[in-house]
Amino acid sequence: MEKRSPLCSPDRIVVLGRLKGSRFAPASPPLTRPVRDDGEGVSTKEILKMMTYELALDTVRDIAAINRIIARSDQDLARQLRRCSMSVPLNINEGMYSRGKNRGARLTTAMASAKESVACLEVAVAVGYVEKEGITECLEQLDHLVAALWNMVHRPWR
Repeated sequence: MEKRSPLCSPDRIVVLGRLKGSRFAPASPPLTRPVRDDGEGVSTKEILKMMTYELALDTVRDIAAINRIIARSDQDLARQLRRCSMSVPLNINEGMYSRGKNRGARLTTAMASAKESVACLEVAVAVGYVEKEGITECLEQLDHLVAALWNMVHRPWR
């Protein structure tokens, strides 16, 4: 009786949905299209979504630095700012991969969280925790995010 090799042996590695060296599994086509370096094959819509997500991540990084300063004076406001600012990229990413009305709902939630972040930063300025000049760039980034999200929700791609 022939000794069989275990499934995890190097000669039976799974490749593209079939076992390597298996005479019973036909060759299957790849499950995804190959990646193109020239950007061809990626729609403008997808590029804008990725750029919006990247801007949201950059904004969270910038807000985190400001949040450390706010936390010295007001832990509750800092916690609120941290939660709402981190919610923006999370909801954008969830919305990008949702369908139908769920997509719009997630992007609307991201937009509302971005506006809440603006309010937290403005409150921090109003009570004197930070200077207006120190948060100008974050406010501009958040304003750009809100505009981009509004367009994604209210001007669907044709």
